[in-house]
Amino acid sequence: MIGPRSRGYAIVLGTFVLGGLCGGGVGYAWSQRSLSALVSEDRSEARDLRRLEAFSRELELSADQREQVRRIVERRRPERDRLMRRMFDECGQAMQREKEGMDGEIRALLTPEQVPRFDAMRERRAKFFRGER
Repeated sequence: MIGPRSRGYAIVLGTFVLGGLCGGGVGYAWSQRSLSALVSEDRSEARDLRRLEAFSRELELSADQREQVRRIVERRRPERDRLMRRMFDECGQAMQREKEGMDGEIRALLTPEQVPRFDAMRERRAKFFRGER
């Protein structure tokens, strides 16, 4: 039989373990969302604004220089976004092939009841990485 003191220690320990697990899960989810946000189109403007702020701060740009740099950055944004998407698409192909091969091997081990759940899990993860909700 567990005494009151041991039960108290177990509750405190359990609280810390659960807190750590929850914190780790939130941290992982946030980092994955941050990675997908780096390449999304709606973040391009925010990236450019941070870049412009860094230029202004580091180079002590005048108001006129700042405005000219802002126009250059805006004018070139579509091509940079296109090239960045292309880079991630092309570089990611080898990794995608590896992941599909690994998933194929895992899928072959599953029972018929597990296969639909596995496929649903893969689709949820794919949507998450594409930035869909």
